[in-house]
Amino acid sequence: HSIAHALRINGFPVTTLRGRGREGPVTLCFAAVSRRLAPALVRTALSVDSDAFVTVEETRTSGLATYSKVTQPKGGWRAMFQRR
Repeated sequence: HSIAHALRINGFPVTTLRGRGREGPVTLCFAAVSRRLAPALVRTALSVDSDAFVTVEETRTSGLATYSKVTQPKGGWRAMFQRR
């Protein structure tokens, strides 16, 4: 199994790219997940290949939305769905 396959089986969205490293072909796996899910993603990747090179970066923007603009609705998220 590949790392990408294992991540997908565990519900992580993964994009892969082929590349060439110093020692030959490599596959780069990109996944954008919440900070809360990052440790599980890293554990999954390392369980498949303990020599995998893993980096974690903070994402400030994703697509057209910026995280800094996401605010919680007044009264909390559940208040949005309550009948008035």
